[in-house]
Amino acid sequence: MSLFETKTANPEYKKAHYIYFYNDKSKREAQWDLMRYLAVKSFHQHNPDYSINFYTNAQPTGEYWEKVSSFVNLHIVEPPTEVFGNPLVHPAHTSDVFRIKLLMEQGGVYSDFDTITIKSFDDLIAEEKFIVGKLGSRDWKYGNGVLVSPPNSKYLEEWYAEYTWFRSKGKDKYWDEHSVKMHSTLVARESLQGHFKTLQWEAFYPYRYTESEKLYDKFLPELILPVSYSVHLYDTSVNHNKIEKWNEQRLREKPNTCSFSWIASKYIE
Repeated sequence: MSLFETKTANPEYKKAHYIYFYNDKSKREAQWDLMRYLAVKSFHQHNPDYSINFYTNAQPTGEYWEKVSSFVNLHIVEPPTEVFGNPLVHPAHTSDVFRIKLLMEQGGVYSDFDTITIKSFDDLIAEEKFIVGKLGSRDWKYGNGVLVSPPNSKYLEEWYAEYTWFRSKGKDKYWDEHSVKMHSTLVARESLQGHFKTLQWEAFYPYRYTESEKLYDKFLPELILPVSYSVHLYDTSVNHNKIEKWNEQRLREKPNTCSFSWIASKYIE
């Protein structure tokens, strides 16, 4: 079942992008963990003809990087430090700006590392419009954990232009002002009508961020619907320890313990 009419995806746009930049505020090290492995492994499994790209400022290491390095293109780059003269202090905001500029230039699919893909993105790529998904049933709340776009998107251009007044300095009251809240303004803008599609929360966020217990403490696979493309894991301070307690052996032995283990176990060799 698809959200769209059948169209052919332009092979030039069949690209996936993952980004992680390191500074003194980064919560992860360059050594890859199981979660990052699951993100790219699951995308590759469902989208084998896509190029998968990882942009970072440090050489990745570890067994999980070695497992994916044969099909992931590594790009060591210098992260932006400012946008329109406004400093980018937190690596999350650095990634926010980098992903917008990257999608404007190349198009494709951007996914956070705390995502697991569960089906092909071909019909989304075939739309050749900017696509953003809702985080929940409230119309004004959209997520930037998964984005789909052709290059030279008018939506992306106008979104990027709003960074002229970017003002967050990290985990402050402006933290998600541009990355999340801005979409409620953009989707209502007359100049952008016809240049984007919004998807309901089931597409990328079937387990809502306000109800993560349904992902980690309960076994509710029925929340994934035929219209779901990926599952966001919400690797926050609250959920990080719940993710970290799982390893490959435990996923093999106890796949039906919770929704997360049921989803993740499908991508363990």
